[in-house]
Amino acid sequence: MTKQKQNIGKEGTGYQTGDNGVININNVVKNPSILANVINAISKIDLDDKTNFGELKEAPVIEDKIKHNDIKAHFELINDYGLYGKKLETIYQTLEQEKPGRKSRLLRNISDLYKIEKGNLTTNNDIEVIRANADLIIENIINKLDFAAKESSNIDADNEDVKAAVSIVVADAFIRCKILEDPSEQ
Repeated sequence: MTKQKQNIGKEGTGYQTGDNGVININNVVKNPSILANVINAISKIDLDDKTNFGELKEAPVIEDKIKHNDIKAHFELINDYGLYGKKLETIYQTLEQEKPGRKSRLLRNISDLYKIEKGNLTTNNDIEVIRANADLIIENIINKLDFAAKESSNIDADNEDVKAAVSIVVADAFIRCKILEDPSEQ
């Protein structure tokens, strides 16, 4: 079977094969996403420039949430990338000016990903099951957002920038209690 590669990109083309088993994957449409807009903006920030750091929002409360959910592998990620919350909020405000509701839709999407992950593990909100799987839950959400961003038609960032930006968004979502359990609600 011969295969002819065609341009695969934002324009949405694919592979075509000859012979009897013809498979045409053409016009693969990619949709723009709010997440891609956020990632594009984060990718323009120098993450090593300390002037882009802020204070970790309510650090003792965040420490309590980390302990409550028994986070180990992603502890440093949340502490490090949580420092970009102020810069991320500026990005969210810019998106809100362009089209109101974007920030809440993105955060709701992330919260929904968490609810699905949690629902796959426990149907009765068993905190011990959530704690035992907290790092896996975070990793799965990062991977799903990373994939979604790369599939978006409006992504304009390198893979490494996408990964870092997704981690910043996830750390912020954790701090905003969109991912994992809030100790004050237990």
